[in-house]
Parts: sequence; C-alpha cells; structure tokens
Amino acid sequence: MKKTTIKSAIIIFAISVLIFNSCEKEKNNYSILSAQDNAFANNIFDDVYSQVDEASKSTDSELFDSSSFKMTDTGGCVTISITPFDISTWPKYLTIDYGNSNCLCTDLNYRRGKIVAELSDRYRNVGATHIITFDDYYVNDNHVEGTKTIINNGENQDGNLYFTVIVSNAKITKVDSSVILWEADRIREWINGESTILWIWDDEYLVSGISSGTNTNNEEFTITITQDLDIILSCTWIRSGSLNIDVDNGTPTIFVDYGTGDCDANATAIIDGNSYSFIMN
Repeated sequence: MKKTTIKSAIIIFAISVLIFNSCEKEKNNYSILSAQDNAFANNIFDDVYSQVDEASKSTDSELFDSSSFKMTDTGGCVTISITPFDISTWPKYLTIDYGNSNCLCTDLNYRRGKIVAELSDRYRNVGATHIITFDDYYVNDNHVEGTKTIINNGENQDGNLYFTVIVSNAKITKVDSSVILWEADRIREWINGESTILWIWDDEYLVSGISSGTNTNNEEFTITITQDLDIILSCTWIRSGSLNIDVDNGTPTIFVDYGTGDCDANATAIIDGNSYSFIMN
C-alpha cells in the first residue's frame, strides 16, 4: 500500500556533542532517547493514518463501480473491506487486514494483523471523526496498541481546515521487548494544497500541541511544540518551528529549532545555554 503520510512531527535525531561530564552525559542521553522514542511512536501512528487514508480513498473510488468490494495491494497480502458498502450510509467501518504472518508492503515495511477504523464521514467534511484501533497489529515486528482519533473542526479564522489529532493509551512493544507508552494531543492546520485533490505533494500543515509518554528506559517525558511545525509532503524534513523536550530526571530542557522555512536537514538544539547543530535523519 502506498504511503502518503503527513511526516512525523518529531524527527529522530542524534546530537553527538552532549558532553558536560559523565553523569550529565548519561542524563542527556535519556533526553535524546525520549526524543527518539517519541519520534518512533509518532512515525508509527502517522503511518497508521496513512494506511487508513489510502484504503478509504481506494474504497471510495470503487463504490461507484461495483456492488461489492475486496482489494489486495500489489504484494497480494492485504485485504481491505468496508461496511456498509454504499454511497450514503455513515458511519462506515473500514478494516485493513494484513494477514496473520508478515506481509511485505509496497513501502518495504512488514505488517501483520488488522487496522480497524470507524469513519463518521469523509475526511474533508466538517465534523468528520475517524477513530482508529488495532487487532493484533504489528509493524516490522513491533506490536502497536492504542487509539488514534482525528476530528475535522471545520475552518478556522484564517479559512483553513484544521483537525484535532489525539492518540490515547498507545503502547508499542518493540522487537527487543522494550516498551514505549505514548499520548498525543495536537492541532493540525491544513494551510496549502486542499484544492488540489489529486495531487498530495503540495499539502502543507502547521502542527501544534504536545505529546508525552515513557521511554524505553522507563523515563517519563513531555514534548511541547513552542512554535508551529511547518510540514509539507514534498519535503523530507520539518521546515520550521520549535519544541521543548523535558525528561523527568533533572535533565535541563532541550530546545530544538528547525529553522525558518528551508527544506533541509539542518536543525539546532540548545541545552543549558549551549547551542549544538545537528542533522535530522
């Protein structure tokens, strides 16, 4: 299945120069781990919505051509079904079934299990609420649990559609049996590309809000977006914005600045008054 996700609001990064003394270095490594685990969780849940969005578009186009629907991707191991299968009845229940064994999808990720979505209306319609859950779902052998809810709030004062995006009770059990617990509460404003329905690469969003959780070292963390993150699908990296990373272990807050709008991998971290440049992966 083709991936058309909004990029992760937090990109995994490594800062190799966080050296104050051995104890401070260890604490700051926990901060970096929190950023990495947050990014890992964020990427997985962004990808989940990408799978739902792609599947719902596929079923939508088929509604006008047949009285029943079952589709497999080019790998031959994904089945998509939707009920009720008609044009007018809502809510609809969408199931993406990757089977009981690992399925190599067209984005080269392995998946198994099911993604289940309750769709109250089409994504672009005001008030539409999409609730996504899982049935024994794995990505690259990482077990994913939790609920993602997307609500279309209509147009804001600038005339842009904006969405509430909530992830609750997320738990990711990684291949090595370590666990990430994660929550997110964000607003995503669609500022460009809404009118080009058949072309996604000009879609641009501003993302605000917070996420929090427990990293794989059992450290609690909070990540707060302090300036809206600018994300456009045609660029690999976050183009601008900033955030704070706080870990509940006495570590100084890490402030991350993604720049002022250029599509590049350059970013800056400020820790305890010291500035460090780094490259986003």
